[in-house]
Amino acid sequence: MLRRTFIASAVLLATAAAAPSAFAFTEGKDADYITLEKPLPGGEGKLVKVWSYDCPFCFKFDVGVDPKAIPAAEKATGLKFDMYHLETKGKYGRAGTELFAWCMLRDKAAGVTDWRGCRFSRSCDQSFWGAGVPSIFSQVSEQPPFEGAAADAFGKMFGSGRTGGFGAWWHTRTDTPDKLDPENLARDVRVFASVLAHALFDERLPVDAAAEVLELRDELKTWQEKAGDSLDLSEVLARLDLLAEALEVTARSDDPKRFEKRSRRVLSEIIPLAYVEGSVYSHDEALRAPPVPMLRLIDELASLSEHERNAALVSLRRAVNRLKASTARALEAARA
Repeated sequence: MLRRTFIASAVLLATAAAAPSAFAFTEGKDADYITLEKPLPGGEGKLVKVWSYDCPFCFKFDVGVDPKAIPAAEKATGLKFDMYHLETKGKYGRAGTELFAWCMLRDKAAGVTDWRGCRFSRSCDQSFWGAGVPSIFSQVSEQPPFEGAAADAFGKMFGSGRTGGFGAWWHTRTDTPDKLDPENLARDVRVFASVLAHALFDERLPVDAAAEVLELRDELKTWQEKAGDSLDLSEVLARLDLLAEALEVTARSDDPKRFEKRSRRVLSEIIPLAYVEGSVYSHDEALRAPPVPMLRLIDELASLSEHERNAALVSLRRAVNRLKASTARALEAARA
């Protein structure tokens, strides 16, 4: 779906004259929230997010704030989360509003209450990760889940309980156009075209390198917890914090072209760390892989013999050296 963002103070409590005491918010134009003079139609009892595809902070909030903040806010307030798209903002604001509304109606008719993306798994199509080129879509529409040998194979490949979103006939002689839903195909093309238009024509490249850096940091924290004292990722973690801060500073101060150049250089170092076990000179197998796959041996340490464990630790320390070198180059690029 289109990227979404908070506008102004991010969340408006459409019906509340004052915010719930659990959040201790203050009211005012320059404070945490305002009371609308005219309540949003249909907004009663809802926690409403007003957003626009044209707002530059969309990805940061969608990835870094919404997944944790929205469920907590719903639970604390008893309000239901909803979104309103601003058709008055952006060149394609009206078209974006209509597309979003159409998608919501289609989802509701199909019994889908929410659209959820997920972190990329490995497949044969991710050929450019080793060179540091990010991806955005695997697919938008999906085929219904099924059972059988093909479903089991897809689950192992893509790590999805929904069999990867592919039909049992995928990549066979019966993989023919009659399997397509014309309306879904048209919707998918509109989504792809919209994202491509942003990539080509936005003044600033619509890719948030800082969000990628912070995701990598969080995944490394998870690996550090698993590894315990066997491996030390503290230097890499500290450098990623500095890298995110440097990107935030340059985002505010750089002209768009200069910032785009810096972001590309940073991503060329960060993407392979997050998704690739090999290097730019090799191609990983098209099988499911964990985040930061070069550290996957951590999961095996407890089951290895002493000799095997020592050999695994050597490989892991080499991986840490790779992480240190790449993050150092990325930080240098962000500060250049």
